[in-house]
Amino acid sequence: MRSSSIGHISIWPITRALDLHGSHPATCFPPAVALASSWDPELIGRVGEALGREARALGVDVLLGPGVNIKRSPLCGRNFEYFSEDPLLSGVLGTAHVVGVQSQGVGASVKHFAANNQETERMRVSADVDTRTLREIYLRHSSGSWSRPAR
Repeated sequence: MRSSSIGHISIWPITRALDLHGSHPATCFPPAVALASSWDPELIGRVGEALGREARALGVDVLLGPGVNIKRSPLCGRNFEYFSEDPLLSGVLGTAHVVGVQSQGVGASVKHFAANNQETERMRVSADVDTRTLREIYLRHSSGSWSRPAR
């Protein structure tokens, strides 16, 4: 199917074949960057619980999130998905989110765990990070995180 007015191939047949238009109504929660501005783990835990309830009601077993990468560059195309540039804050808030989701019997798949700072060539880029930077910045958020039992 071609559109003569703008001269490009329509993606409608592709998206229809993949059932990308077969979505269900869902709540639009604020992104991680907005939630993190509250510095409130209890709030983020409640948002996680609400996401978990909604996912369970729709038959979703695992949510893909939260993204817990550390913001290092304003050019990163996914910064809105991450909580903070501070490893401690990101860890505390990420944990609250995961515990909230999992308290509803839904899994949370932590994503963009470390050194995911660019979208350009993202499938082929090599993020060369020295051990100290990896340990002190990128992996610090995981110290003790993700291991708390659900409430």
